[in-house]
Amino acid sequence: MHKFSSEKLKKLDSPQRRKMLPPHELVPLLKIDETAIIADIGCGIGNFTIPLAVAAKKGHVYALDISEIMLAEARRRAEEQALHNITFLQSAENKLPLENGRVDLAFMAMVLHEVKQPLEFLSEVRRTLVPGGRLTILEWVKEEMEAGPPKGERLSEKETESFLAASGFSVEGYERFKDFFYLLFAKKE
Repeated sequence: MHKFSSEKLKKLDSPQRRKMLPPHELVPLLKIDETAIIADIGCGIGNFTIPLAVAAKKGHVYALDISEIMLAEARRRAEEQALHNITFLQSAENKLPLENGRVDLAFMAMVLHEVKQPLEFLSEVRRTLVPGGRLTILEWVKEEMEAGPPKGERLSEKETESFLAASGFSVEGYERFKDFFYLLFAKKE
């Protein structure tokens, strides 16, 4: 298991990556209320942070990442867009700098497969959610392909579902996104 290196930052915003994973197609699937409080966990360079902040225009987005380099780039991009409803926070893997029950929707894009202790991590995410709060996980399909991590480092939908169930979430739905990813929609019990 490896963490995505901030040295490969440009790879996250390549034309190929934008075609594979277009935020403008994915974010509407999250059904975001404009007043929502959202945590973009593992926000990277802000590819989803910015469209999430636009969707939650009367709400707020907490952009969290363990890398200050990633956060700085995401912050720069948000400033270019003149978005003021985003707070950028450096986090540790199993320690999110958010209050209990603060978040309506937690979103993670290609994060869970990099986590060393998925149950502890998901329990920490759960702690930050309001009662009935939602969690959406975007992960690589567990198949061999040129893009993304090796197949052995990916999580299948069933593996992700079992981690969610063991962490106090109920899975509400599953959706394939493009040819490379799946979305799991869950709710805090």
